[in-house]
Amino acid sequence: MSAKLNLLDNLIANDSIIVGYEAKDYKDAIHKSCEPLVEKGIINYNYYESILKSTEAHGPYYILVDGIAMPHASATENSVFSNGFS
Repeated sequence: MSAKLNLLDNLIANDSIIVGYEAKDYKDAIHKSCEPLVEKGIINYNYYESILKSTEAHGPYYILVDGIAMPHASATENSVFSNGFS
């Protein structure tokens, strides 16, 4: 069984929270949210592209409430290297 992932611990450990950024559009918001994870080697921009493709295919299914979203897509060995949130 895999270890449980604690969201708050992960956000703090990865220093991956961006506050106060005004995105031009959803693509800009997703790109900006990927930056800390790319910088830390958790993902690469292939994952960003996967999120965009998933959004185009399924719509913005990851919007939790107005102004808060958790964009994600299927992970592959070529795009996601560790657990992370931003």
